[in-house]
Amino acid sequence: MKHLFFTLICTTALLTIPQQLLLISPQPVTAQEPTKKLLTSAQLQALAKSITVKILTKNGSASGTLIAKNGNNYTILTNDHVMNPGASYRIQTPDGKIYPANVIKEKPASLKNQDVALFQFQSTVEYTIATLGISAPIAVEQKIVAAGFVSDNAQLVFTEGQISLLPDKSFQRGYRIGYSNKVQPGMSGGPILNYQGEVIGINAVHAYPISDKIYTYIDNSKPSTAERQQMRQYSWGLPIYSVAKVVNEVIAKSPKKIDDSALIAKKGLINDIDKIAQEITVLIPNANPTDMGSGVIIAQKGNIYYVLTADHVIWNRDEKKLKDKLEIVAPDK
Repeated sequence: MKHLFFTLICTTALLTIPQQLLLISPQPVTAQEPTKKLLTSAQLQALAKSITVKILTKNGSASGTLIAKNGNNYTILTNDHVMNPGASYRIQTPDGKIYPANVIKEKPASLKNQDVALFQFQSTVEYTIATLGISAPIAVEQKIVAAGFVSDNAQLVFTEGQISLLPDKSFQRGYRIGYSNKVQPGMSGGPILNYQGEVIGINAVHAYPISDKIYTYIDNSKPSTAERQQMRQYSWGLPIYSVAKVVNEVIAKSPKKIDDSALIAKKGLINDIDKIAQEITVLIPNANPTDMGSGVIIAQKGNIYYVLTADHVIWNRDEKKLKDKLEIVAPDK
């Protein structure tokens, strides 16, 4: 480092470079398997945290569920309605790391109208993959938990409740599980788990939505007014058994290598910015090491450089005034 004398410009501003619906018969189910161990609420919460990711976009966030791993490729199941045409996506994993994500755009005909979307990202870190309850029983009054991230909240939201409604047929976008758990905006795509720790569905619609259009069955028929009013009281999700088989086929056909050119470009930009910052930042030492400050080179006239800093950095406490001159430690060229 070399020592030069600079003209200082100081500023005080901070530079900032209920009940089952009787008119709808529940889906026939088999009895719960007694051999499967029930998890505690604490265990389920830890499990939900390990398999739920936050999907970050320019306009907000949603949730997703880790459902598969192929080499370093991870696949996330979420809702189609969280997608924005032409948007870029990032995935925040349970350990706080953020990865660029690719959308699997090829959806088979059977998933075309379903509120389902798949993302992939690459990582050498080992993450927990959800156990999919493809053949797990689903019944009215069955206790379940739902998880997801609410808007910009950093903490995972975990709610307990039960299945309240199971129509004989799905709604047009695939919704079929009506449940009492409170689902909030941002939790879409998060897992619905039974107490064996299996994912039996994903969150999709919160209670009392703005529009009643979602309550239209796959055959275009509609529930009665009384039925619809009861449906509005509950959150709605897509059962995992309706999408799991097709999802596995999509994953098998997906590219094994994700295009990471955008990430490489981003890293290059970060390195360039870091280099510039080092070249224009100076150290302003004082007699007391704890009073050291920094400044930014903002102009040059001949061999005179002008540095912008905060006034408290050059304040003479003893004389109660700004110091006339200071020694500047500039970066070596």
